[in-house]
Amino acid sequence: MPTTEVQPLTVSGDGGSGGKRNLLFWMLCIAGCFQFAQGFSITLGPAFTLQDFAYGHVESPYRRRIFMEWVYRAFLHLHGTRVFHLGKRIMTPEQQVLFLTGFVASILMVVVTWTLIRQLLGRQTPWQWLSLAAIYMLDTHELLSFDIRAQFPYDLTTPVFFGTGLYALISRKRWLYYAAFLIGTLNRETTMFLPLLFVVCSLPEEFSLRQAWRQIRPLVLAEAAAQLVVWQLLVMWCERMTGGPGTGIVISWRNNLHIVSNPTHWPLFASTFGFLWIPLVLFHDRVSDTRLRRSAYLLPLWVAVMFYTGDPLEIRLYNEWIPYVTACLALIVSNSLLIVRRGNAAADRPAQAVEKMIAHS
Repeated sequence: MPTTEVQPLTVSGDGGSGGKRNLLFWMLCIAGCFQFAQGFSITLGPAFTLQDFAYGHVESPYRRRIFMEWVYRAFLHLHGTRVFHLGKRIMTPEQQVLFLTGFVASILMVVVTWTLIRQLLGRQTPWQWLSLAAIYMLDTHELLSFDIRAQFPYDLTTPVFFGTGLYALISRKRWLYYAAFLIGTLNRETTMFLPLLFVVCSLPEEFSLRQAWRQIRPLVLAEAAAQLVVWQLLVMWCERMTGGPGTGIVISWRNNLHIVSNPTHWPLFASTFGFLWIPLVLFHDRVSDTRLRRSAYLLPLWVAVMFYTGDPLEIRLYNEWIPYVTACLALIVSNSLLIVRRGNAAADRPAQAVEKMIAHS
């Protein structure tokens, strides 16, 4: 009986057509990131002035996120406070640096997501185009959230560092992981979850999750613990560099519970990742990479931590996970198509058998 082997979908064609597709992809990427950067810099209100943020004259914990403070300070040093004319629109220095931040950071986010998908599905996979969905998710988090409309520049670079750390773990590039972890901690302290991802991605893949925890090497746990110590030291150093922890912003979990229990806010919560978390929940079993599938167990912990340390209305707090969710969606779409193709191939086999019998009769 003839059999039909179903192979993963790849992009075929000559080098010329492949080059045109790549050109179209990056043109769309640049256009989408340019549009996002305009919206971010013009339609949202500044959370703090350019000078105050550049020199750490803001409340804790904002001021300890010194990576973007250094970027702002360099911008002031090189550019000053000159206005810029974009057509008929006059852009203030704050809008200029926010536009540049949004444009460069969103492009880098797409590059990281694109690289992660190609690492998982191969360099010729057509689903690398889904990395453009990362721009849509960032749009939803930053521009379509109507309750809190403020610009926090470090929010745009967090998916770059977090996504780079995830890619480094998947591709086993330890030097890149530590670079993303160290620099990302200077950007925002949510990198404390990267050591947890480090442990999850180090679990033996050939065992069930429960068995894998029993088989994990003690050296992995020791290295993750050392990373958390380094993270704490970096956070303390950033605070000391900016004048100490200060009083900070008080978050009330009771107030957050009141916000979460209000049905009028539920559509906003559902719009996290542009509603694309829904197929991730429904088709979680089609995330074929064991490390990514296990990493999803960290998301409820992230939600709990953000509930106690942030405002539930700020869905931008989930920016770090945009590359992860996009890569999972690429795996889901790819494997769903394989399931359909295998089903069609199985349905064709009886007909092929009948044709063979008729041919020999």
